[in-house]
Amino acid sequence: MKATGMIRRIDELGRIVIPKEIRKTYKLKEGDLIEIFASNENLILKKFSPLKNLNKIAKNYTEILSQVLECNVLFCDRTSYLACSGKNDFDYVGEEISREVSSYIEQRKSVILNKTEGAYTIPLKNGGLSDFSAQIIVPFISEGDISGGLVMFSNDVKRKFDSAEVKSAKITAMLIDKELS
Repeated sequence: MKATGMIRRIDELGRIVIPKEIRKTYKLKEGDLIEIFASNENLILKKFSPLKNLNKIAKNYTEILSQVLECNVLFCDRTSYLACSGKNDFDYVGEEISREVSSYIEQRKSVILNKTEGAYTIPLKNGGLSDFSAQIIVPFISEGDISGGLVMFSNDVKRKFDSAEVKSAKITAMLIDKELS
């Protein structure tokens, strides 16, 4: 462990403030879950993602959706991609999600972006390209908390997602909610 040189006082409700520099470095946002470990005289804080415990299920969901809907599918928590499947040879597992994907998830919005309808698609990772023909983003909301999301996309220039595909993504999100409850 490395000392930061920062010292904080515990308030009357038992709270401490995590300094902005540390929140920025570790990409901690309001609403993030923190796991607390105790070891001898040390307390260790670790960012917690309930979805990371669902890796096998996430991989199964992405594979099934990808096969049935014939598109690429990504499964993410609030910061990074945990599983991916699709026609194209790509691997986003472990990659940080883009600010744009994060924004839709944080707004609790399900969205369809079809270039054939004049919509702009968004990059899936920071610094990435947004040259997809169609995208769907659906947040995972478990017990009122946002835990991540499902992203479906296609590079096929004639591809257009519709409400039936959004419903499939929402069903998956509801199943994930049940797994987390």
